[in-house]
Amino acid sequence: MNVALMFMLILVTPVTAEIDHLGAISDGFVHSAVADIVKEPIDNALSPTLVNYYICKDSGFPLEVIQSKEKCYTDVLDYIIVKPPNIILVFLYNMVVILFMAMFVIWCCVSSAEEKSEVCTYIICHMIGQIIYDVLCGDDDD
Repeated sequence: MNVALMFMLILVTPVTAEIDHLGAISDGFVHSAVADIVKEPIDNALSPTLVNYYICKDSGFPLEVIQSKEKCYTDVLDYIIVKPPNIILVFLYNMVVILFMAMFVIWCCVSSAEEKSEVCTYIICHMIGQIIYDVLCGDDDD
């Protein structure tokens, strides 16, 4: 009985919360720090890899396959092998993107204007945290 009453109160009573601005800024800072580390491995896992190979035709029988063109002086055959990304990872990545897009559209339809303004405030504070990380720890090459 108590569980049903609590469940009914949760569904009927609107929930209001205030955004912790400093927490949102620190979330942006931490997000940039983590993204700085894991961005390259994720991109490598989701994109195809190109590998250059060279064959020296005058190195004798059997043909020698090497990865350095400098070892062959003349008669070099070169070709590129494309290693595709892992199909399961690409599928999971696309499913997560589609799921979040659908959830965002549903949230836009069912949320109140107050909740939307709070999310906008959180996103702005999050971006401020990312800018602070870029200023303090970012590469100057960009």
